[in-house]
Amino acid sequence: MAPCVVCGSTVRARQQTLRCDRCDRRQHRTCNSGMSQTFYRQIRRGEVDFGEWLCSRCRPTRGTYETIPEEHVTEENVEVSDCSHVDGSVLMPHVTLEDSIRDVRVEDDLPVGQQRDVTFTFIERGTKKGRPKLTDNLGYAYTIKRSRPATNVRYWECAKRPKKGRCPASVVERTGVFRRGDNFHNHPPVVNCLTNVKIQAEVRAKAVEDVFKSAYTIVQETLLAMVDETAPNPGLPRISNLVRMANRKRETLSAKKNLQNI
Repeated sequence: MAPCVVCGSTVRARQQTLRCDRCDRRQHRTCNSGMSQTFYRQIRRGEVDFGEWLCSRCRPTRGTYETIPEEHVTEENVEVSDCSHVDGSVLMPHVTLEDSIRDVRVEDDLPVGQQRDVTFTFIERGTKKGRPKLTDNLGYAYTIKRSRPATNVRYWECAKRPKKGRCPASVVERTGVFRRGDNFHNHPPVVNCLTNVKIQAEVRAKAVEDVFKSAYTIVQETLLAMVDETAPNPGLPRISNLVRMANRKRETLSAKKNLQNI
């Protein structure tokens, strides 16, 4: 990765960075960019159109100040004095470099308060193998890592298995009370996560209960019973994938029966 034009440190994938429209080089947001974190996120989400952005090397300066449009100035982490130019722009004081630049967690983009106000839902046969699964209201799912029956403690780990790097997020369950671990997720949440897990669990269960009913019919009946067709339902699993999953469940069950008869 290329270095930041200000601090010279390597620009990593999950850091908040800006690309210069003139020299095409990158600069950390925290390295004298003059941009608040709130406004940076608004740009990333496409809520505002910032137009052209120039890095500290390409940007024309006036002393030790950066000039940015007034409508883009926020009060977050900076106190703006009553100093403006006749052209309508506002002078923003020099932004001190942070002591260290950390990787930005995916969960930093969650609405304020959601990182603490988390509720959990337990699904008895939520995994492919029919084991318990846990979901939260943020869109994450967890599977059991290990249990300690003597102390009524279960340790849950994130069910997401990225190709590069295991997700470190976890949940501790003590006598039915769930508490999030100290580590955060390194991947985005899943839309309609709880609904997806419930649909898949129901399809697998019905595929085993009634082996003579077609997988497609089972999927259609499950979706009609669990999904409100009048409401938007982004992120739901495809019907073809659910049908394939039901057939595989039956094949696995049939293979186990054949082994028992040998």
